[in-house]
Amino acid sequence: MRIAYLVALTIALASATVVKGDLSFTRSDLRLEVQSGFTTVSLPRCISALDVGAPSLPIFVARIVIPQGTHVARVSTTPTAAAEVLICSLEVWPVQEPRSVSGTLPVGFTEPDPLYYGNSPYPADVAVVGKRGSLFGYNIASVFVAPVQYTASGRTLTFHPALNLRLETEPDDCAQQSAVKRGGLARRRIESSIERLVLNPADVSRFAPKER
Repeated sequence: MRIAYLVALTIALASATVVKGDLSFTRSDLRLEVQSGFTTVSLPRCISALDVGAPSLPIFVARIVIPQGTHVARVSTTPTAAAEVLICSLEVWPVQEPRSVSGTLPVGFTEPDPLYYGNSPYPADVAVVGKRGSLFGYNIASVFVAPVQYTASGRTLTFHPALNLRLETEPDDCAQQSAVKRGGLARRRIESSIERLVLNPADVSRFAPKER
């Protein structure tokens, strides 16, 4: 049994692939404004943090094409430029409860949650693994990246202008995709679309789905 386990482990490690991608954010695009006695923080191309009561900070959804038949097991970041620390005169605006589409239901104000407003940076991790999906048969991973972290005890924002993402993948039979046979022009158009979407366009052709 132990030999079989070691063989399986060796095969899995050999099948694993490390995928990398670079991200950069422009300091002049970082907007700090005042709203109802709080500081609001925003960056283009980003969504807001989702934890209700947490600091409402910009989150970038990075998409990376990964090998067929794998999923992302771990993600790590390496700064490729020095971080900048900014002081806030006011507390950062907290994430509010979702409002109804009609806007007719009254919604009370959600106060900052001490769970997120303390001595530790929020978010705790600059990057976390999101869901995996498929587009035109390509295996696409999502990673939630925080260009800005907030430490409430010192009212400091840490801005990360440039990061390298390192994704470690593991075999996953459910992630094996295939695509119908395509002509050369159709294939190239699809590849171009995927290349514009992901952080690692150079990997698109080698991680392409098998055509049937």
